[in-house]
Amino acid sequence: MPVVKPISDLQRNSGAIAESYHKTKEPVYLTKNGSASLVVMDAEAYDEQTRALTAIQEREDRIQRSIAHGYDDLTNGRVRPWKQAKAEADRMLAPSQAPPPCNHPVNHSGAVEFYRDTVAPGAPLC
Repeated sequence: MPVVKPISDLQRNSGAIAESYHKTKEPVYLTKNGSASLVVMDAEAYDEQTRALTAIQEREDRIQRSIAHGYDDLTNGRVRPWKQAKAEADRMLAPSQAPPPCNHPVNHSGAVEFYRDTVAPGAPLC
């Protein structure tokens, strides 16, 4: 439940009230003539709340951009059926098959260029 105090309390006893703001980290609603006038809160709590709200806004912005990008893809025909996309993703994620072992007598640490003359013309270098 929010703390509500008359603004005159802040004027009369600002030191004690400020200390309680720092301890509780909760905002205090100050009233003038019975109506809400100001909200006072600890600076660290305010900064933390602002950071949290900024992070939420940035996440919502990223989500909105992703939705817009997807909608643009849909309206411009850059989509494919689920089964096709899944098959392509599975192929990409499958362990790559190693090439067949090389029977060339050259070591594979970059010495192939040096031994190029020893290989028959047109023969593949490993």
